[in-house]
Amino acid sequence: MAEREYFQTLSTEGDAIHTRFTIEHGRVLVFTVQYEVFLEGEWKPVVRFDTAHGRVHRDLVDPSGHSAGKDWNWFGATLPYNEALTAAQQEIITRWRSYRRDFLRRQR
Repeated sequence: MAEREYFQTLSTEGDAIHTRFTIEHGRVLVFTVQYEVFLEGEWKPVVRFDTAHGRVHRDLVDPSGHSAGKDWNWFGATLPYNEALTAAQQEIITRWRSYRRDFLRRQR
């Protein structure tokens, strides 16, 4: 079993994807893919896709760092974990600007 973790920068303003996963024999066993913004001197989670609770889902995160709601029916929820991890990364790459805008709006 191998654990991996990395950041992918999305912008120069402090937007990144933080990915963590455990893999064994080429198969993802668990993962977390999180879009984070750098605000007020710290990284803050905005949206998280993970396998906690035994299945893939999406959490929107409120400005205090708590889940603002789980989406158990996110389109990647029925995919094998390898594919769901990739789908989560692509979702963030495609929608990070709107996730950021909504997060900042909730912060006010």
